[in-house]
Amino acid sequence: MATTIWVVIVNYHSQHLVIKCIDSFKKFASINLNYVVIDNSEQPDTSELTTIHKDVVTKRPVSNGGFAAGCNLGIQHALAQNAEYILLINPDTYVTEDVITPLIKTLSESEEIGMASPTIYCSEPKDKIWMAGSSCNWWTGGPKHVYSSRLIEQKSAVEVPFVSGCAMMIKKAVFETAGLMDERYFLYFEDADYCERIKAKGWRIVFLPNTSLYHAVSSTTGFQSKNYVYYFSRNRLWFLKRWAPRLAYIYYLLFTIVIKLPGAFVIFALIRRKPSLCKAFFRGFIDAFRKAPRHAQ
Repeated sequence: MATTIWVVIVNYHSQHLVIKCIDSFKKFASINLNYVVIDNSEQPDTSELTTIHKDVVTKRPVSNGGFAAGCNLGIQHALAQNAEYILLINPDTYVTEDVITPLIKTLSESEEIGMASPTIYCSEPKDKIWMAGSSCNWWTGGPKHVYSSRLIEQKSAVEVPFVSGCAMMIKKAVFETAGLMDERYFLYFEDADYCERIKAKGWRIVFLPNTSLYHAVSSTTGFQSKNYVYYFSRNRLWFLKRWAPRLAYIYYLLFTIVIKLPGAFVIFALIRRKPSLCKAFFRGFIDAFRKAPRHAQ
């Protein structure tokens, strides 16, 4: 019996990227894939996609609940269709080789590995590694991308603390034991939080050095946009409070108050002349301590 694999993509005004992404997987994947696209755009943004790829399932939530909520909606659909493996990928990614087969092989041959990721390269320049798994330093704010040539040169799967929600293949059994992503994050750190949750359930996480996926970094949300600054400021503190050793969390909190908040004012308001980014950083910090989550404005 053929393995049932679903690809979940959350779209936010990036239909042209989604089309390119699916085009590449259809061209290079040697295993049949099913696709579900969650459209979080303010206005419907899948008409061209469904014309070109008639087999793609599209779903439009009542409101934009963020990346985690979009992923969860796609995951629930895939599980209802008896998915055995689910690949979460960003719309601004594409492949130039078959990454599906080695990912499935890695997961199927181990009862302990629940999540696997390819090596992720920047789309430009293509030889620059964006993420090869992720390490963690709780004292400096949590997950950090791994750029180790030693790891890349290995041929077998490498166990890591985290992988990016940009591209993660997950077993069905993981969702049965760990549940879905935490939708309170809305955007950023929901993937790191989910990695911690599945590890707490006994699952291992790996990346495959001998696979390649390309990512146009922050092409859908905008690097250093108000959304980026706000959610990174707020969600990093949420993540650290939940998972970091208590002393490390207190240290980072004090470091933020003494160094990062004044630094944000100097850099964003005085040097870059972008007070809106300064406001976003401060709002993110304050909202990290609110009981009712708000969103960037």
